[in-house]
Amino acid sequence: MRKLYWTLFLMIIAATLGAQAPARADNPIAPFVDSQTNAVIYVDVTSVDLDQLNAWQQKAMASTNIDALQKARHQKQADDSIARAKKWVSDFKTAGGKDLYVVISLAGMMQGAPGGLIIPLNGANPDALAKVFNPNGNPPPADPNDPNAAQMRQMQQQTAVVGNALVYSTGSGVEKLKTTSNEPRPDLADALSATDKATVRIAFVPSSLKNNPFVAAMLSARRAPGGAPAQPPFSDPQWDAVSWVSISITSPPKESGNCTMQCKDADSAVALADLVTKKIQDAKTDSTQRGSISAEDFDKLAAAVKPKVDGSQVVMALDQDTMDNVVGPILARAAQRNSPPPPQAAPDQAPPAGPPAPPDNNGM
Repeated sequence: MRKLYWTLFLMIIAATLGAQAPARADNPIAPFVDSQTNAVIYVDVTSVDLDQLNAWQQKAMASTNIDALQKARHQKQADDSIARAKKWVSDFKTAGGKDLYVVISLAGMMQGAPGGLIIPLNGANPDALAKVFNPNGNPPPADPNDPNAAQMRQMQQQTAVVGNALVYSTGSGVEKLKTTSNEPRPDLADALSATDKATVRIAFVPSSLKNNPFVAAMLSARRAPGGAPAQPPFSDPQWDAVSWVSISITSPPKESGNCTMQCKDADSAVALADLVTKKIQDAKTDSTQRGSISAEDFDKLAAAVKPKVDGSQVVMALDQDTMDNVVGPILARAAQRNSPPPPQAAPDQAPPAGPPAPPDNNGM
């Protein structure tokens, strides 16, 4: 089931986009974003209902044709994952946590400062919250006689209170987050406020990822030996006219997925919508782009996420009915195809005895 969660997350990012709604204040992260910030993810932990999420997942799995043994194995994995998630959510809420932000800086990853978690205190005890993320506490001060100790300590996970938030990152990341940013990011602020009351909101700027060396390194690592270089993300010129992308995911019992791609003008939005439509058509005819989704299922998904132009925005939306009856079953079947076969019996283990063979004509 872990693959199902990740598949759902990636599919929503790649193929679900939606309309603008009332703004939500972005003040909690304004001091922590700068020109190197590539993306911000917001999670409203208070709106996560893991029992409902598990029920939605089980309903989706019911549409597959896996055998009883495989289904029991998936159920055990799902139960274990849900149990761990429930404990963490319970600990987070008990400590006074309500929501959190993930600030991502790909350039900072090269310097050991990849961004970090920003947890608004909301009146909570920062020490209690810190234990949820860093149970053993911050590492002790480095030995001044050890030249490598300080560098090692900077790579270890740490927490600190900065303003009205708890920050969690590497030592280098925490030090960077302690310095208040003087580089406003209205693009990320607008993207975060494009949707409201969603469980997860993702905001990013395509131009900051287009020629990023960290992304290029990841694509190079994934390339098959002797294969052609992977196309960098957002390399098509239509993406140059996109100011920001906002993605939102609402968890069960009222599940939905939507996102907005904000373009510079109406003409740019039309061009981008045409590009997205072409990419979807290309994936329909190229099985390597569809991954584990069958051609028949991809046709259904493509119809559900058809892009629409709304002024200077390109929007696509998945409502509750589509999530229940199209996306859920499709992702469950894709996860089934990705699932490894059940473990086989050891070579020296005798197969179970079958019924005795019928006697031949000489068996009288």
